[in-house]
Amino acid sequence: MGIRSHDIVSRDNENARDIKVMKMLALIVLMGVALFLSGEPVFALNPQPYLPGNYFGAITLSTGQSVRINVANLGSRLSLTPRGPCRVLVMIVDHNGKILNGKGRGQTVTLGPGNTVSVQYSGAAETIKVRAVVLPLTDLPWVIQSSLEVLDSTGRTTQTVNAFERLIRNPQPLPPGQMKDSERFPSTGR
Repeated sequence: MGIRSHDIVSRDNENARDIKVMKMLALIVLMGVALFLSGEPVFALNPQPYLPGNYFGAITLSTGQSVRINVANLGSRLSLTPRGPCRVLVMIVDHNGKILNGKGRGQTVTLGPGNTVSVQYSGAAETIKVRAVVLPLTDLPWVIQSSLEVLDSTGRTTQTVNAFERLIRNPQPLPPGQMKDSERFPSTGR
């Protein structure tokens, strides 16, 4: 029994395939080493949730423009009709996170059942970037809806942005060992 020509061709094909696989593995290892040596930082997901609230993205206010935040108490999740007042903290902050309204502490407002309140900031002496934050202060299952308006110097609305989700404050008890919001964020006074 001798070696046949198709056996030699078959071995050559296997060797060529093995060489291709080895080259591919070497390339993958080389790319992994290059990524490791590049020094790019890796970030993990922050498991702590944000405070429940309505967070608006940054907008630019030109000289003479103002911003108005409208907040509505739509009632309780447990009932179709609002049962009582709820309190929210409305903050308008600049690009550095400095609170611009309410003497630097934001403005706490109490909303009666079905009521709406507006908080306005009119202080753009120059072009600035601002954003708005609406945080609940009442530990009841209230449904809050917020919107933001940009007003020109005559008081006419030039832009409206609605919060993309309704704010629902969950009154569930905290799991054992979890800190209350007032312990984690003492400046909000909750």
